[in-house]
Amino acid sequence: MYSSSALQIPPTTLETVENKVRAAIWPMRIRLYDHFSDFDKLRSGFITAPQFRRCLGSAIDRTMVPLTENEYEILIKHYDIKGNGMFKWTNFVDSVDKVFGAKKLEKAPTQYIPAPHEVVKPVRPPLSPANESKYNEIIQRLRSYVNNHGGDPKSWFKDFDKHNNGFITFNQFRRGIPQNLLSLEEEDLLLYRYNDDVTGTVNYFKLNTDVNRKENKVRIPIKHDPQLIAKQSKVYVNENVPVGTEALLLSSDIFCSSNPPTLDQVEDKIKKHVYKERIRLVEFFKDYDRHNYGQITETQFRAGLRLSSLSLHPLEIQVLLNKYTESDSRVRYRKFCNSIDKGFFTVSRLETNPLAEVRPPPRAYLVM
Repeated sequence: MYSSSALQIPPTTLETVENKVRAAIWPMRIRLYDHFSDFDKLRSGFITAPQFRRCLGSAIDRTMVPLTENEYEILIKHYDIKGNGMFKWTNFVDSVDKVFGAKKLEKAPTQYIPAPHEVVKPVRPPLSPANESKYNEIIQRLRSYVNNHGGDPKSWFKDFDKHNNGFITFNQFRRGIPQNLLSLEEEDLLLYRYNDDVTGTVNYFKLNTDVNRKENKVRIPIKHDPQLIAKQSKVYVNENVPVGTEALLLSSDIFCSSNPPTLDQVEDKIKKHVYKERIRLVEFFKDYDRHNYGQITETQFRAGLRLSSLSLHPLEIQVLLNKYTESDSRVRYRKFCNSIDKGFFTVSRLETNPLAEVRPPPRAYLVM
């Protein structure tokens, strides 16, 4: 068995209880104010303890993360500021709602707003470095077993999960693990990683996701092109690339020329990127064009290029701006997108000539 000091859950405190509530309401965007305000008819900010239990229970009931009796008592004891059994629900809601951002920002516009992951702390403490290493070895062993024997961890437990909600009991989890695959200590570590101490169940859906998560693969160029070799040290993640076509995806995106780029060179570079990644450039610009005029500002155009993951040199961006900027300093992004798509993905007014063939670009063009 793993040492109790490594897997021991710390004592319950006010912070851990509030973190548990935040972790429950954040994914489903539950606003606690709506659940409490109806019970406070006079808007005094106070309700009774039974009303608090009812409100909070109804709010987090569908999150499948109920609170224990001890956790309710910790909250009631802390927010009973007058000592008369009345619960200060407004203070509780303000503390928990920090996960959604700060309030009254008009009075403090420079106030720092923490990110959700800074407020929503994990309810269960993380594994120790030694146990984290053991856990990674177990996941790798399960991944190898699945690859060699077929199936996935979900198929081991689905017969126990009659309602297909992803949760089973501890005993069902142990029975579902293939025989002689893991030791009792390793099963205990998985139970600690995926269990819910309140409901007494194990989330085997999450185990299935972790086991089936694909690892990053390093694609090595097949040509001894200096520009391609310069990118050998980078990891290119694309699971849909057939072996032997890596050179199409590892073409250089570094601008290295003493002469200023031409418009054709820049557009050819963009066309290759768009074709390889199968993206539609117009999707990155049209949200800025609320009236569908086909024009946006220069700042918005630069932002759209950045969102599309185009690695363009400032000189290349300036070439595009010189071509597609109007006299009123607005950029004709739709004309730019049509120029990139024309003859590469489709042909304009294809409905008038439905028998026309749109051929893909040759391989020699893509690897140039």
